[in-house]
Amino acid sequence: MMMLSITVQNSTGWIKLAQHGVAGGNPFLQGFENNPEAAALLAQHRVDLDALSLTPPLSVYERFRRAGMEDIYRSVYNSLCNETHNNIRALTNRHLRVEGENLELVIFDQPEAEGLASTLSSFIGILVRGSSIIHDYFGTDARAVINASVDEHQAFINHYEEPMQQEPALVEKNETGG
Repeated sequence: MMMLSITVQNSTGWIKLAQHGVAGGNPFLQGFENNPEAAALLAQHRVDLDALSLTPPLSVYERFRRAGMEDIYRSVYNSLCNETHNNIRALTNRHLRVEGENLELVIFDQPEAEGLASTLSSFIGILVRGSSIIHDYFGTDARAVINASVDEHQAFINHYEEPMQQEPALVEKNETGG
C-alpha cells in the first residue's frame, strides 16, 4: 500500500512538472516542449494516476501506524514538522528568549546548542530506527553496525542530557536559598 502512495505522488509530481513543459513557454522546461517522448510519458502518467486513484493514498499517520512507529509520529515527527513548516512553536523556539520575567525577540541569533542537539537527536533516532526496521525486514548482516549506531546515539543523548538534568537542581537550590 505504501508503494502505491509513493507511485501516486511520483505520477502527480511528474504531471505537474511535465504539463507546463509540454505546453511550452517556460524557458526552464523547454526540453519538454515539442518533445513527443515527453508528451507520451505525460499521457502515460495521467493514465497510471487515473488507475491508481481508485485506491486512496495512505495518510502520514497511517504509514507510521503500519510501520509500528506511532510513538515517533506523535512526538519526534510532530516536532520536526514544526521546524519544517514554521509554525508558532518553531518560530517561538527560534526567535523568543525568556530571561526571568523578560522576553526578548531575536532575529539573527545563533541557535542554542541544546535546541540543535535535540533536533539532531530526533533525526538520528528516526534514521537509526528506520535502518533497523529495513535491515531486519531484509535480513541483512548489518545488525552490528546498527547496534553501534544505537550506542553512538545514546552517547550523544547522554552528553546533552546530563547538563540539562543538572540545571533544574541548580535552580531549585537557588530558589530555596541553599
